[in-house]
Amino acid sequence: MYFTDEPITKPEEDVFGREVFVNNLANDINRWSGKGSLVLALYGPWGTGKSSVLNLLKQHIEAKNAGEIIVFDPWYFNSTEQLIQTFITIIKKRTIATASQEDKLKLDNKFSKYGDYLSEAFTSIRWEPEFEIPLWVLGKLKIRIAKKKKDEQVESPEDIKEDLRNVLKKLNRKFIILIDNLDRLDSPELLLMFKLVRLCSDFPNFVFVLAFDHKQVTKFSKSQK
Repeated sequence: MYFTDEPITKPEEDVFGREVFVNNLANDINRWSGKGSLVLALYGPWGTGKSSVLNLLKQHIEAKNAGEIIVFDPWYFNSTEQLIQTFITIIKKRTIATASQEDKLKLDNKFSKYGDYLSEAFTSIRWEPEFEIPLWVLGKLKIRIAKKKKDEQVESPEDIKEDLRNVLKKLNRKFIILIDNLDRLDSPELLLMFKLVRLCSDFPNFVFVLAFDHKQVTKFSKSQK
């Protein structure tokens, strides 16, 4: 007999009795309330059904309207900036969908700034085209250097995060972020994902559920030392 590696998506496909575990996990998430985020790790070797559990958890929470589900699979992205921007954009869109008109604008602005800051912080090398143009082609060249206004202030990432926290507190809605396939990433991307979760771990009403093979991730971490 041949078996596929496709995870199940419906409770009626559950022949291993995972539904009991999923119900208990969903109830724990529903009962949880805290000022920061809740981060849960779902351990299991490859092929033991972690993706199936995430799918069943998604179904359970959506059926009870117990929160907003955000599914993120970092395995789809092959660049640091793309991974960061997509991660922040997905979260931004889902939170904006539940906010008032005034808060929508704040969330859009602050999440965009936070994503830009993270991209700048984690992207150490940027490839930019370089051109050499002879001066005789340009003729007289005038350069105007813009002066920074005295009252212009650059927001710090801490200020941006604080503004985000204040708006997110008002939404009164849980956001459950399901992240799969972490153990399939290369070491740099894996460490980046853990850092991203850590940098969002003080957002109120956020619940992160991370599924990965603990032994595989530990091996990756040791290889970085």
